[in-house]
Amino acid sequence: MKAPDKLIAKQFLGKLTEIEKKELQQWLSESEENASIVEQAQKVWDELGFADSEFTEDKQVAWEMMVSSIKPITTSEKRSLSKLIGQTLLIIVLLFIVMGIGIALLTGTINTTITAKQRSERVSLPDGTIAYLDSGTTIKYSKLYGSRNRTVNLKGEAIFEAISAQRLPLTIRTKNSKITIDNGIADVLTKDESIREAIALRGNLNLKTISKTISVREGSMISVDSLDTPMIIPANMNLIAWRTGQLVADGTPLGKLIRPIEKLTRKKVHFSSTVDYSIPLTFTVKPATERSITDTLAKHLKLQVKLEEQTIVFY
Repeated sequence: MKAPDKLIAKQFLGKLTEIEKKELQQWLSESEENASIVEQAQKVWDELGFADSEFTEDKQVAWEMMVSSIKPITTSEKRSLSKLIGQTLLIIVLLFIVMGIGIALLTGTINTTITAKQRSERVSLPDGTIAYLDSGTTIKYSKLYGSRNRTVNLKGEAIFEAISAQRLPLTIRTKNSKITIDNGIADVLTKDESIREAIALRGNLNLKTISKTISVREGSMISVDSLDTPMIIPANMNLIAWRTGQLVADGTPLGKLIRPIEKLTRKKVHFSSTVDYSIPLTFTVKPATERSITDTLAKHLKLQVKLEEQTIVFY
C-alpha cells in the first residue's frame, strides 16, 4: 500500500478523523518500515519544539516552520502549503535516509532557553529586541526566531523593548495566552501558564486569552485573574521598580505601595497595628533595597519594622 501522505500530514496537524486514524493505523501495521518513517519525522517535529503546547498552539504555523528548517519556503509554496504537506513529509524522510539531515537536526541546537540569574538581566534577541528579565525568569525561542517568527515563550516577568518589523509583531506567549507588540515597550508577568499582568510602557499592546482579545493603550496596565477576567487601570510604575531600581511615592496612598513593595522584596507585608491605607505618602527610595524601603516606610508611618524570612512586619 502506498504511503498515505495526506494522512501522515494530518496526524501532525491534529486533524485526523476517526476513520482516517484507522486507515493510518492499518498502514503503520503493515511493516516496520512504515512505522519507522513516521517515527523519524515525529522526532524532528518533537525536537524542533512544536509538540510542546507551551511553545505554540498554532500547529499549521509549526508545520510551516518545520518544513522551512529543511528548505526555504517561497511565497507560492506558502499559498499552496496545505496541498504540499504530504509531499514535503516524504522529502523530509528522504533527506533523513539519503543525506543524514535528520541526524543533524536531532543533534543540533534547536531552541534557545535563557534563565535570568539576577534582577534586570539584559538579553539581546536575534532581531534586535531587548529583554530585561527579573531573576528566575525563563524565556525560550526557536532557531527560526527573527526569520520565520518572533515568538518568545515566557515564564516569570520581563520587560521587552520590541523593534518594529513589517510583517511580524513580537509575540510573548504562555500556554494559555499571548501578547503582541510592535515597536513598543511592555512589562509582562506570567503565572500558572497564563499572562496575569502587562503594562504598556510605550505604544499599545494586544492581549489574547483563552476567551478574549483585549487592546491596552500606552500608559495603562491590564491584570487578568484566574477566572480569565481582565481589568484595565492606569499603570502603576512602581510595579517595575525591580527594573528601575527606585520606588517613588508622590502623594501615593499607602495601599498602592504594598504590592510593589512585596514584588521588590518577595515578602508579604503585614501590619500588626491599625493603619490608614488611604494616607498619602511622598518619598523616593533609590536604590530600592529591602532595608532602604522598609526603613523609609517605617519612618513615614512612625512604626517599627521587623524583617522575617517570608514576611515584613510593621508594628
